[in-house]
Amino acid sequence: MEIKYKRNHITVSSPKSGDSLKGFRCAFMVLFVFAFPFFIFAGSNNKIDSLERVLQQTKTDSARARIMVYIADATQGTQPATSIAMADSALQITREKGPDDTHARAASILGNVYNAKGMYQLALKYFIESLGLFDKLGNKRAMANARNSIGNTYFGTKDYDKAFQFFSESNKIASESGNEFMVGITDVGISNVMVAQKQLNDGLNYLLKAKEIFTQQKREDLIAAVQTNIGGIYVQLGQYDSAEKVLGEALAFHKKAKDNYAIFSTQQSLGDLYKGKNEPDKALAFYFESLDLAKRMDAKDNLKDICKSISDVYSQKGDFKKALDYFNLYGMYKDSVFNAVNNSQLLEEQAIYETGKKQRDIDLKNLELSKKQNEIDRQSTWQYVLIGTVALFMLMAFLIFNRYQVKQKANLKLSEAYETLQQKNDVIAQKNKEITDSILYAKRIQDSFLPDIDFFRKLVPDSFLFYQPKEIVSGDFYWYNRVGDFLVFAVADCTGHGVSGAFLSAICNDMMNQVIRDLGVVSPELILRLLDEKLRKQQVAKESSGFYDGMDIAICALDMHDHTLYFSGARRPLVIVRDQELKIFKPTKFSIGEFFQGRKQFTEHVIQLNPKDSLYLFTDGFIDQFGGKDGKKFKYRKLLELLRSNGHFSMKEQYETIQQVFWEWKGNFNQVDDICIVGIKV
Repeated sequence: MEIKYKRNHITVSSPKSGDSLKGFRCAFMVLFVFAFPFFIFAGSNNKIDSLERVLQQTKTDSARARIMVYIADATQGTQPATSIAMADSALQITREKGPDDTHARAASILGNVYNAKGMYQLALKYFIESLGLFDKLGNKRAMANARNSIGNTYFGTKDYDKAFQFFSESNKIASESGNEFMVGITDVGISNVMVAQKQLNDGLNYLLKAKEIFTQQKREDLIAAVQTNIGGIYVQLGQYDSAEKVLGEALAFHKKAKDNYAIFSTQQSLGDLYKGKNEPDKALAFYFESLDLAKRMDAKDNLKDICKSISDVYSQKGDFKKALDYFNLYGMYKDSVFNAVNNSQLLEEQAIYETGKKQRDIDLKNLELSKKQNEIDRQSTWQYVLIGTVALFMLMAFLIFNRYQVKQKANLKLSEAYETLQQKNDVIAQKNKEITDSILYAKRIQDSFLPDIDFFRKLVPDSFLFYQPKEIVSGDFYWYNRVGDFLVFAVADCTGHGVSGAFLSAICNDMMNQVIRDLGVVSPELILRLLDEKLRKQQVAKESSGFYDGMDIAICALDMHDHTLYFSGARRPLVIVRDQELKIFKPTKFSIGEFFQGRKQFTEHVIQLNPKDSLYLFTDGFIDQFGGKDGKKFKYRKLLELLRSNGHFSMKEQYETIQQVFWEWKGNFNQVDDICIVGIKV
């Protein structure tokens, strides 16, 4: 059972109860609580681009930090990497300037993004940071929501006592400040804690309270979400007729609202219902619909339980082969979810928060005692002045005047030093801004010469591109063009990454346009020879130094009529998955542009493709990525096995799996190189 923040959503999951109800889930949708004034930019690339242009023109740090927070908020659900980068940059600026509302919101956004990824340690770290700031600022609405967010994180780790504590604190603050909306949200959170502890009737009562609040606010979407949870409890109580009616009405509303998360969670609950009624065919129909949507939403915890439920149903039907297949998928997703949670680190973050809170209370009491002591000291000083002699008064006046002069001189020197330091900081900030602006402009240039991937999908509908630069710009690039009856496509890795790699990729991309598009050459072997000659000519002067700019590349030419494939590679292979078996076509062990005594010979392979063959071209960034629990490289063999085991799925499903495996493997490690993978199914 789990509560997760999604973009504009809170997902509320229901607990397991009994063998027939394992994997039960239900979804609860609410509007995102921290909606900023620029929330209208969400989902619009043009408007986000407008914000980025405003950011480039903004000079003051505080204004830049606010705009970064707007961009981070607008890209949470669609571009999480951009959201993290912008929120983290805003956080660095605001930490240096001092805590404020922008600082707190940046930390809250980072918590939301990491919580949605199931990275609970990082989520809790940033939620606690935002909570401390909102408490200092006295923002009651934000204080309530921050505690609710922490409750969600503890709920995801199944620490129900902590979850109940923070949900209750949030509910109390919301009630005292008249925030009925948040009262309803926390009622749902408390309900799920009750249900997790098998207090079903108490959980149902909290849901009915939340439903009454949302009815008063005329929020049909929230009422439907609560109905989904109520239907889930009816299933656990064995009241199947009531559950079928409530869940059917909720599903109709969610489909009308096109809320995929709520749809697949409600379908999963209906699958549990028919599983409990011993109607396996109906149960499987809803489970498979739910499974498809859950894959799209990357809901790993739900995927785990859906696969387990499907395995149970196939076991009931006596189809033990399919039962075993889905039980293995259940184990894979279960390991993925387990690795995302580290309770010891969560407890450490909580201890830091509690210690900080106690220290703030002690500091506040010490401040009050200091004020009282200062007042007593002032009264004593006046008594001594009244009683003292004129001589003593004059002496004190002289000493005070002397100390004042010394202090004034010290303040003057300190002010001059501060101004000098501020000027240096302004120069550094301006340099950083110019560098960042230059790199962003370089990205626009690189984007302009990369081919339109949507047009490639029109030529080959069942295909995917996984393109993940290490930095803003990339030394890896992809290329395609149709020449007569042939579709020529390639994946290339130029020396370096970042700005240096991007410059070389622009040069190599232009050379490929000259050789293939302008000259009409389609033979991969001849293309590589011509590219090598061109790049060698450009760097003849470097031969004495022993350093060369080079390019590793895999290039194919596909005859669109008879499906004959011609392949040649420079240090990059072609992999084909046929009937779940690997066929690897090795490249020549030369890089394009690499100095070599004699003439290079590039091998050209001719392959007759079969229907449903899956083709893959890739650079070495994925296999060189450090990650996993031991911090080791992913390695070539593991990537081959990943491609082989998923080759029979559609390219869209393979893309989602490859992307998920990469981010889970990488975890908190830094990305080491640019990544580019192209997949095509015949």
